[in-house]
Amino acid sequence: PKITMPRGSPEWQRAKTLLEQDYLAVEGIQEMTLDELIALRPEIYGKVKLNNLCNNWKAMKERTKADKDKPPQRQGRKKKKASGPTTWEIAKALLQEDYLSGKATADMAPDEVIALRKTIYGKVPRSNFLTNWRSLKKRIDEEEVILKRDRESWEHDTALYTLAKDLPWEWHGSDAERLLKRDVAKGRHERYRPAVLYLKRKAYQ
Repeated sequence: PKITMPRGSPEWQRAKTLLEQDYLAVEGIQEMTLDELIALRPEIYGKVKLNNLCNNWKAMKERTKADKDKPPQRQGRKKKKASGPTTWEIAKALLQEDYLSGKATADMAPDEVIALRKTIYGKVPRSNFLTNWRSLKKRIDEEEVILKRDRESWEHDTALYTLAKDLPWEWHGSDAERLLKRDVAKGRHERYRPAVLYLKRKAYQ
């Protein structure tokens, strides 16, 4: 039967965890006298009442021995090994690659697509292959539409900025903006009044 160690003082509660660790880690601890045991951690074990430490130490050794003597528990039903990837999971990446490269096209018949990699695509149940092939085409086509729209928007915005910065009255991206940043970095804005600094560079005028 499992021996439950009695609850003790706060000093014992602090010592209990460390004593359990030492019991597993310190070689020959089972044969140590009480004084030798206390000498391992005098600042902890030495604060526990001697009688309390003696009783709990004895109970711990008996409990540990009882646990070792217990027959091994029967293992439960073995967990089923995780199966590998499905035939579609294997085919999916290759089919996506074939579609993006143009090897498989949207107007091809399913049998023509399967024939591209018959040893792989042919292992996928036909109904699953047809459903997943349609979904894959739809997803990739939608992603390409979004990508094209984003690219066109970026090119449009870039063109606007390029045109705007070349206008004589546009500040952002101008030589004047670049030169003023340089003058500020060198502290010239502190040596000259704005009107004087303005006359120092032709780009400001």
